[in-house]
Amino acid sequence: MRQDGFTLIELLIALGILGILIALVLNLQTSVMGFTDTQNNTATRLQGLNEVSGYLGDRVRAAQAIRDGVSVDGSACSMSATAPCLAVVLPTLNPDCGTDVTVNWTLHAFRYVPRSSMLATEKSPALGLDATTVAAYGLKETQVPLKDLSATELATCTAVAPPSTLTSFTGTARSGYVTDNLVLVFGESAFSYDATGGKNLVTLRLRSVSSGRNGVIYTPTSGSYELKVFARNVK
Repeated sequence: MRQDGFTLIELLIALGILGILIALVLNLQTSVMGFTDTQNNTATRLQGLNEVSGYLGDRVRAAQAIRDGVSVDGSACSMSATAPCLAVVLPTLNPDCGTDVTVNWTLHAFRYVPRSSMLATEKSPALGLDATTVAAYGLKETQVPLKDLSATELATCTAVAPPSTLTSFTGTARSGYVTDNLVLVFGESAFSYDATGGKNLVTLRLRSVSSGRNGVIYTPTSGSYELKVFARNVK
């Protein structure tokens, strides 16, 4: 007669089945967590790209003039250069005047700078982006006023007409980086400008790169994110 309880073989079989179930659950959990991390990282990269394009787009929309070939920091700011550069002229407003009175004009130059030439304090730590196999760039914004104004001149509320043909600004420059993880796509122009027929259309093409556990990841995965902006204030 068989006694109540499990035999050793039955216990071993049960433990084996339990082990398989636990392994399946853990594998599923790992897969779900990996998928979630991938989605979160993708969302973060897209958000960063949208912030950069939004910032550039706002500057273009507010621009009074688009300059190509203007001298900034001793070198030409050209859209077609090896390290592309977009220059726009924006009004300097004095909110204390009560109305939108332009007291000066400032040139904003957005230039691609190789990440390898940036100081360590100017870029986020990402060793994978400093590898020779990844041609990553920082996007440097340099602001140069038409001329340096004193506090008294700023407070006069005297409107200044926009510069029409000026190609070199001589005020004290300020600079900083908008982002440090862009790449250039072969055969595509990072910046282009179409002024035919008064269209004044600026096209921005951006692609970012990041480095993580899964190696180097590009956003978008192929080609560039393209944004077309009308410089509606350009006369």
